[in-house]
Amino acid sequence: MRYSDFFQKTTKFKEELEIKNCIISSKNFSSNKEVPQDSDAMILFETSKQRTWLVTTRERLYCILDDIRKTNLNINWSMSKNEIISKNRKSTKLKIKSRPKPKAVRTGYVDIGNEHKNWLYSKELFKDQDVETEVKNFILRKMSYPQQNRD
Repeated sequence: MRYSDFFQKTTKFKEELEIKNCIISSKNFSSNKEVPQDSDAMILFETSKQRTWLVTTRERLYCILDDIRKTNLNINWSMSKNEIISKNRKSTKLKIKSRPKPKAVRTGYVDIGNEHKNWLYSKELFKDQDVETEVKNFILRKMSYPQQNRD
């Protein structure tokens, strides 16, 4: 930490809308298919200095780091809908698995697919349902489509 940091105003986390809008800067963002304002966002992990967000559009899942010690948001990774949603569009083919973090009371690890392992999550944020169910439901809400009526 720099000496001047002690005299600056408290830095705040970015607002949810700013988190959603940052996906535009991803190399995988498709302006033809994705609208940041229509995306959903959820906090996966939170400390006093950083938050890890998941943002989902109809086409992609993004993982974004908001660190108050840094000026810019960081898009850690993204996954396409084809990697996540089954062909029937009602379930995920993405494996989400959580496990405890040794000697940690407030945090655990979550794997999101085979590529994105050991992401920290805050247990406090997932009191109503386990993190696996919450993340799956979060993804399905945006990426799955209801069956069309064929009457």
